[in-house]
Amino acid sequence: MLRKMLAYSSINHLGWLLLAMTGLSQVWMTYFFIYCILVSLVVVILMNLSIFHLNQLMSSFMPWEYKVIILLSMFSLGGMPPLLGFLPKWVLIKQCITPSSMIYMSVMIFTSVVTLFFYSRLGVSALLISQKMNPKNFLWNKEILSAVGFLSVFGFGLVGWFSMVSMT
Repeated sequence: MLRKMLAYSSINHLGWLLLAMTGLSQVWMTYFFIYCILVSLVVVILMNLSIFHLNQLMSSFMPWEYKVIILLSMFSLGGMPPLLGFLPKWVLIKQCITPSSMIYMSVMIFTSVVTLFFYSRLGVSALLISQKMNPKNFLWNKEILSAVGFLSVFGFGLVGWFSMVSMT
């Protein structure tokens, strides 16, 4: 199931990449670079934790903080604002929204919302299935959470750069 969700997400991103390639050369290269970083992050996390199937993610024995890291990474991959994955989509929407492309952009946004819906269902289910739900029992590894938070929110620093790229 995880592979199918990631495959659907990749097809969705392919649509956004093709849209960006229709004359926005710098934007599509930036989108592709950010997409590669986010996919690599999700795949490396899943491989390091030996998670290949949905039931492994739902395991009540997996530490809660790992589930949060996976959820944040997948939300960023799906393009949830204000995470890094949202920025390239925001730039494309800003560049391509015209009266003649409203239907096409609506379809693109709808497919992204569907992807985020599946990711949120997965995340909520994984977080609610836990052996110990008392927050005092969770040991937070501040270095890991800081690294994931930085990678996910890093997009705020790129807002000015994307605005400059979109103006040229």
